[in-house]
Amino acid sequence: MKPFILGISGGSCSGKTQLSDSLQMKLGKDNVLIISQDNYYIEPNVSKLHEYNFDTPQALDLRLLYENLKELSEGKSSRIPRYDFVTSTREGYTEVRPTPIIIVEGILLFHDQKIQDLCNLKLYLDADADTRLVRRILRDTSERNRTLDSILLQYERSVKKMHNTFVEPLKDSTDIVINSKSGSLQFFVDMISMYFRQTLNLKNLEGIS
Repeated sequence: MKPFILGISGGSCSGKTQLSDSLQMKLGKDNVLIISQDNYYIEPNVSKLHEYNFDTPQALDLRLLYENLKELSEGKSSRIPRYDFVTSTREGYTEVRPTPIIIVEGILLFHDQKIQDLCNLKLYLDADADTRLVRRILRDTSERNRTLDSILLQYERSVKKMHNTFVEPLKDSTDIVINSKSGSLQFFVDMISMYFRQTLNLKNLEGIS
């Protein structure tokens, strides 16, 4: 059986990682592989890092992401890149094998039509701008060694504009739009987990509720 590819998009810090991790926890790592678009950033010029726009499609190697997903969709192993946000460099590659469910998530995931076509189900997580900004500040200060000033400067310089230009319009190309409030996410996790259990031949589900 070919893997079921679930694509999850939405603005920065709209809850994509939370939803992906919750589904993997619910269904088990043997059944769910998560691929983050964040690992496909092209290494920027470090000397001009403060000017680099990370929120445009040109900042990502979407061709490689498509090739990795294509290989996995055909039941083949694939080499997935690893990206370090602290150093803004690609660390190397990890070989992964296909699982019954493959979740791929990212803000610009559906910018590439070929990636859209590989997805069996396309989701968009909707969250208001203030909520996403607060989450971004908390994430980048704790996980990416960023200062508050640098986060706000980047948000005003590129994040907000690129969201309105490239991310928000993709909402119309998805199958389901989900409000990213915690209650809505948990409801969807329960609903889609039940669907996968009933329709796919999942293993190692004992003890998972």
